[in-house]
Amino acid sequence: MTKEQLDAANPEEVLLVDIRESEELLMQPPLSGAVHIPMGNIIREAEDGNLPKDKTIVTICRSGGRCQVTNEALSKLGYKTDLLEGGMMSI
Repeated sequence: MTKEQLDAANPEEVLLVDIRESEELLMQPPLSGAVHIPMGNIIREAEDGNLPKDKTIVTICRSGGRCQVTNEALSKLGYKTDLLEGGMMSI
């Protein structure tokens, strides 16, 4: 998903999740409306049922690499996923 597609997305259909580490947020804060769940915690949150299955989980990291790994794992748990192409470097 491009930044333009994300901006046009219905916020009721998308959950924007910043999976960067806390230290990274100091260098570049999360996008408005994003929740912060570090990559190391998001699968546990999904397994515990703390993420909505009725929304597309759009993950954000620095460049997109971690999002691919995270989204594969979330998809195996039955979540609909997408990622911000290019991550925060595309902003």
